[in-house]
This record gives sequence, C-alpha cells and structure tokens, in this order.
Amino acid sequence: MLLPKEAEPTLKQRMLDGTKVRYSSSKQLCYLLQQSSRIYCSILHSKTLKVTPSTIDKMNKLIVFDFDGTIADTLRILIKIINRLADEFAYNKIRMHDLHYIKSMRTRDILAYLNIPVLKLPFIIRRIRMEMNKEIPMLKPSVNIKPTLEALNDEGYKIGILTTNASSNVRTFLKNNDLELFDFIRSTHHLLAKHLILKKIKRSYCYHHNSNPSQSMIFYVGDEVRDIEAGKKAGVKTIAVSWGFNSRDALLAERPDYIIDRPEELEYIAKALPIGYR
Repeated sequence: MLLPKEAEPTLKQRMLDGTKVRYSSSKQLCYLLQQSSRIYCSILHSKTLKVTPSTIDKMNKLIVFDFDGTIADTLRILIKIINRLADEFAYNKIRMHDLHYIKSMRTRDILAYLNIPVLKLPFIIRRIRMEMNKEIPMLKPSVNIKPTLEALNDEGYKIGILTTNASSNVRTFLKNNDLELFDFIRSTHHLLAKHLILKKIKRSYCYHHNSNPSQSMIFYVGDEVRDIEAGKKAGVKTIAVSWGFNSRDALLAERPDYIIDRPEELEYIAKALPIGYR
C-alpha cells in the first residue's frame, strides 16, 4: 500500500533533517525513492542558490577547448594546406595581404571569399585533416598553456577538446608536446555544427553528475567567432581567446562571456574571481 499524500511533508522534513526513514514494503521503498528524487531536484533548481567561491567547489566544472588556434598554432600550416588544395577543389587561394581582413570575418564570409560551396565543405575538410596529419610533428602550442591546464586540473575542473580536426591528429600533437592532460577529445567534420556536439557533451556531463545544466559550470574556450556562436547555441559560458585566428574586435562583437589575452586568466575564471573583460 502506498503512503498517503499527507505523509509527504513529514518524509521531506525527515530527509532534510537527516533522519533515517524506514520502509516495510517494496511499494514504500519505491515511494521513498521517488520523493528523494523530487526533493533533490527541488533543491537543485532552487533560485536562492548563490554562486560564491565556497559553493563553486560543490558544483560541476567542465571546460571544453577548441584545438586549432586555441591550443595548437596551426594557422600558418592551415593556410599552406588550403592554398595547396585550391586548384584541386576549384576555389580561391588565401592571399597573405588579405589575412588581416580575413581575421575579422565570420566563417560563412570566409567561405564566400574563397568561393567554397557548402556542399563541397565536408570533402575539403576531410582532405585538410589528412594533410594536417603530415604536419603534426612540426606543430607547437599557440601559447604556454600547460601550467594553466595543470592548474585547472588542480582546481577540480574536467577539461576536454571539441574540434573539427581529426582526433588522431589531436592525440599525436598532445603527446608530442607533453599536453596529455585532457579527459576527452570529441571531433566533428561539420564546420558549422559544433553546437550540436557541445549540447551532447553538456547533457551527458550533467546526467552523469546528477546536475542541473543551468547550474553546472560549463565553458567553451575558442579563438574563432564560430566557437562563440557554438557555445551560445549550446547554452554554455563562452571564453574567447585573443591569441588565435579571429581578431579581438571580431570576437568582442559576438559578446562572449569572457575574453582573455593570456591563458593564466582562465584560472581567475575557474576561481570565480572578477577579471573585468566584458
């Protein structure tokens, strides 16, 4: 026999007080489990929860990084590969004197500048990945990011990578540069669909940590306008880095939650300290 509704306040009070609750049947056990789940969710969804340094440690923490430009200095190699494939795929080459102008563009504008049809894009990206594999041994980090990654691990953050580069390329780079500090690597060949993978990462992480997505501290760090767009579409905090592909002004125009000029500034964000970059 199920417990009556009037028993619910007493059960809730006992659970919140830490009192042991006994049950005498499997139905009562099911009822207790249902109520414990409701109470947990009501606490988790409470609007009175304040984010302070003391509560940060109790919340789930995840930082997802873009790879090209954010972690690895791939710009010079990428331009070389793009120009090398231009004749094969019948698109325009990147002229170096246009690079400053290109850095202020959105991804779709760059595709228009190169005269690349969207339908050709998956095939071109696949070839770029293959060509990039040959260049991986020569790649170096964009900035001295290792101390920051180690500090984030110490702060309790899980860190991962979401990229349009090949996972095998990323793993080789991380191994070559002593940066095997990431918990996962996710790859997609869809240049403009990072937000879909980011949403899956968010849902999966929140599910496995019994957390409300709105209260989980999840960030996406990237150097391109499309990274900021992806983070906003996925409903996570966005951190733009000024040392990569897009210009600082182009990134600011997308209104990221933060913009940083040095990797160690990520540590301030991790500790919930104000850095005044909006």
